Amino acid sequence: MAGRKLADDVPRIHGRHAFSYERVLVLIAFGTAGSSARGPVPAADNADGLVMAKADMAKMLGVCEQSINRSISKLVKLKHVERVPRAGDTGASLANLYRATPDGVREASRLMAAMLGTGDS
Repeated sequence: MAGRKLADDVPRIHGRHAFSYERVLVLIAFGTAGSSARGPVPAADNADGLVMAKADMAKMLGVCEQSINRSISKLVKLKHVERVPRAGDTGASLANLYRATPDGVREASRLMAAMLGTGDS
C-alpha cells in the first residue's frame, strides 16, 4: 500500500468524505433493491434486504465495527433502515437482516448521485 492513503478510497460528496452512515445506507439500500445485479453483496434467500455481519460490513467499507454500530443505530433512528434480528434453528443469533425504507432508498439514491457527481444535492 506504499504511496496510497486509505482516504483516497473513500467516496466523496461535494468535496468531502462520505460519512460512515452514508456509506452504510448506500450498501443497505443496494442490498434492499431486490436486484439480481447485487454483485458481491450477500442476501438471504427470498429476503428483501441485506444480510451481512457487522464485521464484514466494516471490512468492506474500511471502518471499524463500532462505526458500523453507530451508523446503523443512527439510520434506524432516522427511519432510513429497519433492523430485523434473525436466529438459526437452534436459537443461535445470526447476522441481522437490514432493509432500507422507502425514505432510506430515496436518500441513498441522492447520496449515490452526489458520490458520482450526477446530482444537484
